[in-house]
Amino acid sequence: MTELLKIILSAILGLGVGVASGILIEKYREKKRAYDAILSEYLNAMARGEGLNDDEWRRFAAVQRAGAWRLSTRELKNLADDVTGRGYADPYAAWRELLKHTEDYPKSFLVWAKRNGVDFADEEATAKAVSAEYSVKVSTPTRQGILLA
Repeated sequence: MTELLKIILSAILGLGVGVASGILIEKYREKKRAYDAILSEYLNAMARGEGLNDDEWRRFAAVQRAGAWRLSTRELKNLADDVTGRGYADPYAAWRELLKHTEDYPKSFLVWAKRNGVDFADEEATAKAVSAEYSVKVSTPTRQGILLA
């Protein structure tokens, strides 16, 4: 291989690595900006709302309105840690015991609510939607049984 070809190949390789790392850094910054915006919006709602820290339903509704369904499960846990670290109550405490069997809670619950148009601020509508969802899952058999006669 000639020296010129080595120089050209190393320049192309360097360009590729630079572009790839730039894309990864920008994706990280984008996720960080989204997380910071959601945290800021939630903290502003907590500061504005009287009694919001005491009402579990409205606290979870504030998380929903902030757009937390866009965050990953790890980011949602970090959000709860950041909120409790600032002296506010855990935003997921109301639902943690109720849905402890749910996989990747609260992410799956927030995505389900977004998909079904459920607003957690309305306690009665939320309870009806959750009960309808789980009654369908409970009443639907998972497989056919075999009758022995």
